[in-house]
Amino acid sequence: MSIHAQAVPELRAEDLQAEELRRLSRLNRQARPEVAQVQARAEARRRAPAPTEEPWEVRLSRVIAAQEVTIRAKASEVKTAAVALRRAEAAYHQGEGGPSRDAHLQALLAAQERHRQAVDGLREVEHAAPLVIAREVAASWRLPWWLAVVGVVGLLLVAGPLLLGVLALVVGLPLLAFAGALRC
Repeated sequence: MSIHAQAVPELRAEDLQAEELRRLSRLNRQARPEVAQVQARAEARRRAPAPTEEPWEVRLSRVIAAQEVTIRAKASEVKTAAVALRRAEAAYHQGEGGPSRDAHLQALLAAQERHRQAVDGLREVEHAAPLVIAREVAASWRLPWWLAVVGVVGLLLVAGPLLLGVLALVVGLPLLAFAGALRC
């Protein structure tokens, strides 16, 4: 019996889809530790207690660097998802039809969704980065205690007479009107 005469088992759509999912899962597992390690390091740096005497310029550069690392990690996720999407598109377009084409279509739709989620995650991180930087830098500013006392005293000196004038108008005018009505 020759090699050509042997029957080739038919591939079912479920088998192709399962193989594609295993391949994508393998790709995701290979990419995940690198991204997870980068994110863990960035999170550890961000949560590390800052020295109390750290100048704000140093804190600013550290916070900016942590945000850049986070953005790069999300960009890496987008690139990985884009590669998986291109492979799924190629597999779909090379499919000849029938059940395997349906499996490739499902894999393509799943890859498109993962890519969309990765892009959305990158946009969120990029949008939040300036806010995180501003919050961290503002938290590092320390004002002297006497500045609060000066602010309260200044507020009382300016707002006190104004408040008394407004109070006199709000309470005094109705009392004068009532007294004028009693005289008549």
